[in-house]
Amino acid sequence: MKRSVVEITMVVTLLQLLGSGPMNAQATPEALTLQFLAYEFPTDRKISIDLTATPLEEALKAIATTAAVTLKYAPAVQPLTTPVSVSIKGETVEAALRRVLDAHALACVVTSSRTLFVYPRTPGDEAKYAQTVRDFTIVRAQPMVVLTVLNQMNARGEFALEPFGQRPPMATDSVRTIRVRATAKVMDQIAKVIAAHDK
Repeated sequence: MKRSVVEITMVVTLLQLLGSGPMNAQATPEALTLQFLAYEFPTDRKISIDLTATPLEEALKAIATTAAVTLKYAPAVQPLTTPVSVSIKGETVEAALRRVLDAHALACVVTSSRTLFVYPRTPGDEAKYAQTVRDFTIVRAQPMVVLTVLNQMNARGEFALEPFGQRPPMATDSVRTIRVRATAKVMDQIAKVIAAHDK
């Protein structure tokens, strides 16, 4: 998805306003979408790079450097010393990075506007780290009231922490929707809380 400079600037400004805490601002649908753009891959820049017999960690770092992103690794990721050879011509940074990760049974998730978390692509690690975005439609309760409850629980650490101890971002468009980005386990917890308060 291509983004204009204006969109990217808005995301950066929004991140500065929100800081590192949970996303709890009441927002328009457009602002709600922008809040979550920060959790998509941060660039659509295309790159060309040729690597021959390069240690996997260095290859990943070379691609990440092109996108000005930082890679963090799950404890279960083995030493990335396997030599790799790859030829990338006119691919997006995301496509290039995912191609190299896929070839070595690794996956990644965006944990902030400029940080990617790399983990082994196993069923256990997918369940632990993979994130999705879900919109919950609030039928009876006031979305801001439910969101306040969720954020209070979030602040108390009642939801399992996401990679690197980040709390799951949550926001409302003030109409009828609460949007959440979380791992499957946390999403289930949040869904139960929302159901209990939307009666």
